[in-house]
Formats: sequence, structure tokens, C-alpha cells
Amino acid sequence: MLDSYINDKSGDLTNLYTYVKNQDELFFSYLTKLDALWKQIEDINFNDIELINVVNFIKYTKQSLKLKNNKFNSLEKKRNYNITKR
Repeated sequence: MLDSYINDKSGDLTNLYTYVKNQDELFFSYLTKLDALWKQIEDINFNDIELINVVNFIKYTKQSLKLKNNKFNSLEKKRNYNITKR
């Protein structure tokens, strides 16, 4: 296995150092917003969230598709009936 090293001369890393060195207000405002959003995510109580049950979702999707197919077939028959009636 080859050793891998961080490219400390990358443009992104150089920009990061520059933003920190210059105390760039825009950079730190984005960083502050990002930190606040991460804290909101950490505060989510996943026990309170109703997660989608995959089996029920599949059943619902199949049922929904079947109903849409029936509706389409019904409209198609009606259209054919109207054409032959003319």
C-alpha cells in the first residue's frame, strides 16, 4: 500500500488558510451558519420522526399505479367507444 499525503499546496487549502488569516467576514458568516445548521440536525430527536416504512411504501406505490392504470384503461375504453359511436 502506498502512503498518501495531504496536498498542502492545494488551492482550496491555501484559500482556507487565507480566509482564516484575514478573518474573512463572509467566510466566517457561512461557517457560523453551517455550524448552526449542524447543531439543529444534532438536536433532532429521531424517535419523534415517523420514518417511511419501505414495505408500506411499496404497497402504496403498487396500489397507486394499479389505480392509475385502471383509470387510464377506463378512459381509453371510453375514448374508443366514442370513436366507434361516431
